[in-house]
Amino acid sequence: MSQHPKMEGAECTLIEREIYVSSGFYSKAELLRREFNEAVLGQNGQQGGITPLAYAYTENVYQFLTAGAERCFSEVTVADVIGTLEQWGKAVLGISHVSTPQVRVYVRGCLRKLYRDDVTASWHFILSLTSNHIRAKRSNISILRDSIPGKGSLSIDKIVSSAPIFNQLLVHSTRQPYSVEGAYTSMNPLEGTVLLDGYMW
Repeated sequence: MSQHPKMEGAECTLIEREIYVSSGFYSKAELLRREFNEAVLGQNGQQGGITPLAYAYTENVYQFLTAGAERCFSEVTVADVIGTLEQWGKAVLGISHVSTPQVRVYVRGCLRKLYRDDVTASWHFILSLTSNHIRAKRSNISILRDSIPGKGSLSIDKIVSSAPIFNQLLVHSTRQPYSVEGAYTSMNPLEGTVLLDGYMW
């Protein structure tokens, strides 16, 4: 593992070739989570059962709840998150662009199978807003690092797995398929695996 300069007080670690993790990444992560909670529940704790989250589904690939970041967070907050990601990306990866994040929420029954996104961007990022007590319930992000030739025509897949810790940034090459296994919790979005998902180039 190699270390990179600290960004926003967070140390970045290259855990495998083209896979980076930065813990304690965003200095205003608590505000992000609070704004998400308010978007789901409303400032008075009630939304009448209506949230900004939509259901995304592709057969045999994924199913989760999702929304554009601008539907869950203030304009100022979204701009600040993107600016922080751009600063990190420029310093560590030499990139200059970051997409507007999408909110992905994995509640009971939601998952994403090991799959490669069909995008032209070079890097994929995931910033976890998942409460740390949720990650203990088997929530997991896995990245296919390599397929290593084995005996005969068989190959051995090298998988790198990481539990989505609150305020941890995970960045990997878009050439690498990845999967998400949501926590075995309720259908309540506040108790699910909550991720900010996007791309860098």
